[in-house]
Amino acid sequence: MGTVTYPRAALVAHLRGVLESVPAEIVQDHAALARHIEIAVEARFPAAAAAAVLEAINVIQSDDEAAAEDEARERAQIASMVEMCQRHGIPEGMAMGEALRLMAGRGEPAAIALLAEMESPAYRTREALAEAALEAHPAWTRDGEAWTLAEGAAGPASDDDLVDWYQRTHPRKARAITDRIGGAA
Repeated sequence: MGTVTYPRAALVAHLRGVLESVPAEIVQDHAALARHIEIAVEARFPAAAAAAVLEAINVIQSDDEAAAEDEARERAQIASMVEMCQRHGIPEGMAMGEALRLMAGRGEPAAIALLAEMESPAYRTREALAEAALEAHPAWTRDGEAWTLAEGAAGPASDDDLVDWYQRTHPRKARAITDRIGGAA
């Protein structure tokens, strides 16, 4: 049988699922892991070209590295915010916007910059679109103040992916939000 070109997104999604369900005893054994992946790919995509499978693996690796970088950047931003709040004696539990206004009023450059960003129409539009997307997407549920993606559910996981999904699936509502706030998302 010759090779068949399968949609890259389908290969990536399948491989992601395969990699998330690899038994612990196989993870460290590279030969066993390679065989596990090979069997899983052949079962779903019997005529996939090796280059396409490698490309899908590279996409996953690149996505994972980008996610790790985003997480590290987010942790650093949170640590910086915590340090800034401690330095200014901000009480625990104070709303972030209120804390930023207080620190900005005291001349804290980072608070001034963050507050300006958060009050910009583009930021407010993006946040409103993300909130609307969370409310509209069937895989997401609200638990008090927090949103939770249903375990094992397929669907957009990042804010950017959620907003993109919402703009594609609810274009009129997304446009109304953008027009109301006045910022491009």
